[in-house]
Amino acid sequence: MRTIDLDNNDIKAPDLRSGQLVEATVPRKGAMGSIDHVTKFGLEPEDYETVKMYIPDDPKMMKDTEVALLKAELALTDLKALRRLEELYLAEDAEYRPIFEQREGLRDEMSRLE
Repeated sequence: MRTIDLDNNDIKAPDLRSGQLVEATVPRKGAMGSIDHVTKFGLEPEDYETVKMYIPDDPKMMKDTEVALLKAELALTDLKALRRLEELYLAEDAEYRPIFEQREGLRDEMSRLE
């Protein structure tokens, strides 16, 4: 089985530290040139081959994934932090008491429904 890059070039030693191999079905080399629009109008099943395609890691995608994981981790702790702040404000600030009591009621209703 051939190993190719994204441009369908043969490669011998892909760097698996900075990418991965994925099995793919692609047109055989030269298959596209056999389409003459007279006797052959498209590719036939035998014009395809299964290869290992080297896909290099995308640094931007990796960074975006890491940022998304960090945001999710923050979101998990946001609820705990918010509840603690609500407790502090309930004890000290009458201005926000109705909002926090409303939120507590909404949480209680949500818990009841779950």
